[in-house]
Amino acid sequence: MEYGLKEALYVGVLRIFIVGILRTGLFNTYFVFSISGCLLSIIMMFVALKVFKLSIIGCSVVGSIFHSLGQVIACIIILNNSMIYYLPYLLLLSIPTGILVGVMTKYIVNNYKEYLNDF
Repeated sequence: MEYGLKEALYVGVLRIFIVGILRTGLFNTYFVFSISGCLLSIIMMFVALKVFKLSIIGCSVVGSIFHSLGQVIACIIILNNSMIYYLPYLLLLSIPTGILVGVMTKYIVNNYKEYLNDF
C-alpha cells in the first residue's frame, strides 16, 4: 500500500486538530503556527519526492526545514515581530533532526514491508 499527498494532509491536519482540542485550543496562535508548519512541510516533502526524487531521509530533512520556515513566517505575519532572527538556528537544528527522523522512518518502512511479505 502506498500513501500520498492526500493521506499526509489528512494525518497532519487531523493531528493538529486533535492536539488543539485536547491541549492548546483551536484557532489560537499555537494552532496557526502548527498548521502553517504542517502544510508547508507536507507540500514541500511531496515536491521533493515527486520532482526531485529525494530519498526518505532527504524528504524528511526538507520537511523539517520547511516546517520551521512555515512557523517563522506565521509568527512574523501574526505577531509582527522579528522572529526571523531565530530562523538560522532553527534551520541548523532542522538538518540533524530531519536526518534522525528520516533514518527512523526508513528503518520502520523497511521492517514494515518485510512484515507484510510474510503473509
